[in-house]
Amino acid sequence: MRTLSLAALITAATLSATSLSAIAKNTAAGIVANQVGFNSQSPKVAVVPNVASNDFTLTDKATGRIVYNGKLSAPKSWSEAKETVRLADFSSVQYPGEYTLSVDGIAQPFAVTIDENVYQEALSGAIKYYYFNRNSAALQKEHAGIYHRPASHPDTTVYVDASAATPERPVGTVLSLPKGWFDAGDFSKYIVNSSITVHTLLRALDNHPALFAKLNLNIPESNNNIPDLLDEILWNLDWMVSMQDTDGGLYHKLTAKRFEPVAMPHTQYKPRFVVQKTTAATLDYAATLALASRVIAQYEEQFPGRAEQYRAAALKAWDWAEENPNVLFEQPEGFRTGMYRLDGDDYKDEWAWARAELFVLTGKRKFLKGYEVANTARTPEWSDVETLGMLALANHAKTPSSLKQQILDTLKKSADTWVKQAHSSGYGVAMFGRDFRWGSNGVAANKALALIDINKLVPNPQYLETAQALVDYILGRNPNGLSYLTGFGENTPMHPHHRVSEVDGIQAPIPGMLAGGPHKGYQDKKECNVKYNVDYDPSIPSKAYFDHWCSYATNEVAINWNAALVYVLAELN
Repeated sequence: MRTLSLAALITAATLSATSLSAIAKNTAAGIVANQVGFNSQSPKVAVVPNVASNDFTLTDKATGRIVYNGKLSAPKSWSEAKETVRLADFSSVQYPGEYTLSVDGIAQPFAVTIDENVYQEALSGAIKYYYFNRNSAALQKEHAGIYHRPASHPDTTVYVDASAATPERPVGTVLSLPKGWFDAGDFSKYIVNSSITVHTLLRALDNHPALFAKLNLNIPESNNNIPDLLDEILWNLDWMVSMQDTDGGLYHKLTAKRFEPVAMPHTQYKPRFVVQKTTAATLDYAATLALASRVIAQYEEQFPGRAEQYRAAALKAWDWAEENPNVLFEQPEGFRTGMYRLDGDDYKDEWAWARAELFVLTGKRKFLKGYEVANTARTPEWSDVETLGMLALANHAKTPSSLKQQILDTLKKSADTWVKQAHSSGYGVAMFGRDFRWGSNGVAANKALALIDINKLVPNPQYLETAQALVDYILGRNPNGLSYLTGFGENTPMHPHHRVSEVDGIQAPIPGMLAGGPHKGYQDKKECNVKYNVDYDPSIPSKAYFDHWCSYATNEVAINWNAALVYVLAELN
């Protein structure tokens, strides 16, 4: 798809000089909405500057005929954008087509697509991102097109660091741990983040087997009578299984000692190590392998014995965690790569997630011993996983009824809170306060995921409306006027913090990557200011985003954020 720079979009959306007096200050620069489009039956809303006019029109591009006359909402502010805007709701328009949304006083109309399968290409792109991030494989031109590259990081020679050494595998032991995906903008691989990623993708596959059976991604395994999504999941799952030590514990990560230079991966291979086994990595793995066992059992003919292998691996991990209940990751001396840890973490959410998935897998009540329903169902992310356990138990027929009711009450309470957030926002999106943290777009996608799942348990149309609005936010209904999914939309990130995309000599980044998103943490100030002599304003949370390689705090990509987007696009498709 065609992409424009943010500056070009703002220029294109500039208000006509004769209309400036009719428009309030501190409002949107132009009409913003989902740039990929809308499903026929879905809610359809655009954000409009705070103009004097109260009317908008939707025109059929093919015929020039006005198909809808609508009224703008009353002006409403959104503190996270420091803007006052109005909403144009055209949800009643359901006929597929290409339309133009126009508002008096705004020079540039907005192009609207309505289609039954409007997210199909974006869904495929968001999944194929994982293929482009494959470790240990050459990406052939027939599958990768212009993004083909030689094999890199074979990981057939990986050293056991002192932090992970045991009598059976002493320091310097060489292990073969190939496959997996590069985690984010760097070339490392982390069990904590891989776990929630694979878990989310497995759930998507389990929910929609017919959809994914038909989805051809043009990867090497395509046309093997196995869903391409499962083939891609297995590329990473094979690596995860190899990261389990003989005693059942999971190495926290596989990494070089430093983040590798900004260069193509096949030119920058450094010695790689496995480091320290941790409780978080082991519990996350146990939960994910428990689900993997249940899902792969549906493909027993193609993968004989694999379900039992995963079951045994999950149980072995659980046993290790029971013996090592509070091993927090500590960065080994000499290492400076990602940590995936929280200071002061009590692991309550990891324990709850593993207990839930192992109970669903085995039916054994012992796994519910000590299970506590959290007071709040937080948005799922690598550091907050209790909601995933609650959803597993709420959907399981054999969960004790009293426990299930407690869970449903908690899930509903959180969903109702998110609906209230959306209603209080001028943009109509449930993003507030702490939501604008590192990976805020992942927060938006995972909040949509939770709302969609909660709606299946305690149906409420407002839950789906709020989920749709969050997807719209990611794909363009935001103060930056960006579709944050590379390659999908009129204005998408061109310079994500992703090593391959930065140095491959191709103008467009690899498509299908969800940029981390705005937040005012400004962790990359030194990198941008000192090294590149560029800057961005972090003062307004929803606008604190910089489409530049230097801005790893807002513009990096990561496998877990993409997984949540895959999940919600599959649901909405």
